[in-house]
Amino acid sequence: MHLNCYFYDYQAADARDILDRLMALESALGLASRHFDYLYTLPPGKGDHPGDFKSKAIDLKSLEHGVQAAEIRSFNLSSETDLRSASMHAMYVNSKEHGGTACISLHLPQACVDAHAATLIDAFAAAIRPGYGFQCWTDNALKGVGYVLASSLYRNEKGNFSGYLLRNERIGLPRMIYPVNYLSDVQLDHIVGGTTLRAFIAQRMGQDGLAEVGDALYRLDVGAEDLTDANNAFGEAGFLISWVETRKAKRGLP
Repeated sequence: MHLNCYFYDYQAADARDILDRLMALESALGLASRHFDYLYTLPPGKGDHPGDFKSKAIDLKSLEHGVQAAEIRSFNLSSETDLRSASMHAMYVNSKEHGGTACISLHLPQACVDAHAATLIDAFAAAIRPGYGFQCWTDNALKGVGYVLASSLYRNEKGNFSGYLLRNERIGLPRMIYPVNYLSDVQLDHIVGGTTLRAFIAQRMGQDGLAEVGDALYRLDVGAEDLTDANNAFGEAGFLISWVETRKAKRGLP
């Protein structure tokens, strides 16, 4: 099993600071990367579409030099190349220059995830200041990496999130409800039927439902046993991007 942490629309602009924080997080979790890649935009005529990009392996020293010189803004680091390995970890940084979406994702093996790790991840989130984020578990890192933009985790989840990101500059509502949700004022101040998401959370989960983890960043935790009910409640109220009513999902309807 792997814990996957996704942070969208991060405000941290210094790629070197992000790399340093990722490597510090690795060290604190007892992890170490051996493989590094960076993304680069293809020159005109080399890609199928304007803005096409590719990845290329690089050594750590060259990666550090590239981000320091602001020549590299999107990169990833991992302990192994096999994303199906139970012990591997991977960390991805994608700026808007490559793919149009600013997203940092962490894919951590279950063995290193504990209460201390949760504190470290929250501190990382506070430092990079995402506009939206969440945590979820998958069988392996491969499925976690695939979930960044596409695919689904729940039976009643639409596979529409990548399309939503293309149409919207900011993520206005949660994708779904996850065990850990990172919400900003953008989502919390969203109004549906005269009620803000912030007020809906207080009504359903109490005034202590949101815990502040950074500057205008809040964490909403939902127990595994409550996830289905929570997704249905938030979805029926109109507060989720990708939710579809369960009975429609069973019939295979959109």
